[in-house]
Amino acid sequence: MLIETTSDLEQLMEVARAETPPGQQLRLALDTEADSSHSYREKLCLIQFGANNRFAVIDPLKIKDLEPLHVLMADAEIWFHGSDYDLTLWKRSFSMLPHFVWDTQIAAQLVGCSRFGLAALLEEHFDVKLAKESQRADWGKRPLTEEMIDYAINDVRYLLPLADLLLDKLERLGRRDWFVQSCRANLEVAEQRRERDPEDAWRIRGWGKLGPRGWAFLRELWRWRDEQAAAVDRPAFKVMPNGKMLYLAERLESGRECRLIGRYSESQKEAFQQAVERARALPKSELPGRRRKTSGRGRVADLPEKVEPLRRERDAVAEALGLEPSLL
Repeated sequence: MLIETTSDLEQLMEVARAETPPGQQLRLALDTEADSSHSYREKLCLIQFGANNRFAVIDPLKIKDLEPLHVLMADAEIWFHGSDYDLTLWKRSFSMLPHFVWDTQIAAQLVGCSRFGLAALLEEHFDVKLAKESQRADWGKRPLTEEMIDYAINDVRYLLPLADLLLDKLERLGRRDWFVQSCRANLEVAEQRRERDPEDAWRIRGWGKLGPRGWAFLRELWRWRDEQAAAVDRPAFKVMPNGKMLYLAERLESGRECRLIGRYSESQKEAFQQAVERARALPKSELPGRRRKTSGRGRVADLPEKVEPLRRERDAVAEALGLEPSLL
């Protein structure tokens, strides 16, 4: 089912309630799709929905009021797989989070699965192979193809049976409490996560090896790239990847000239040169500085040697429990 109107959404919610056996809590399987690889500012493009063996894809680009779904979720048992990104997207889209989320990926890790991606788990436990053709599809485009809808539906079609299988394993291992605590912690992390400060966004991996003038070049190149990406509605990395931006800032800091060549338009090249000149003309007193420390913690002497006994203890406990050490 493809849900594109408020009336269809309301009807789907009513059916989900009506088909839930009396005295039982409604169980929902949910997933989301966004367009982060195709647009300047990613947005929620699709919500996959499953309840009582009825499945649908809800189109939030066409339905502006999703209150019927939020009301249904308020009293439901909600399941996602690998919910970290979904929760971040949910909070950004609705300024709220579900009351609680159960996560089959967390459950799979806690029962000792070494391969805990959804595709791997479904193939192992249900002999189902998920199609990958639409994995990098542009979910912001309309209309959705039948192939895209089928792909999206399969992300929730088997989620509740998988949940039951993993819950049974957790019970037999005596790890149900671990699962509850881990899911609660996962939700708390999503609640506390803050958007990156735009004034610090230019500090990409590797920025620390530049000096103050290099930081000025990098900051201006970041701003230039952001403006160009917004103008053409493309992800910033498709205008210029971080690595190239850092490389250009290094060259400029060392006094070498840099000019854009190739696929950039004349207006983009001109704006690039203006950004370079702004950074070059910036007085020393106005150059960017290092980040202000938010705590008194500094470097710990002999850190590797101090951590090693803890690592060995962790690895021994993980081996005894049959878990990946990184999970602990």
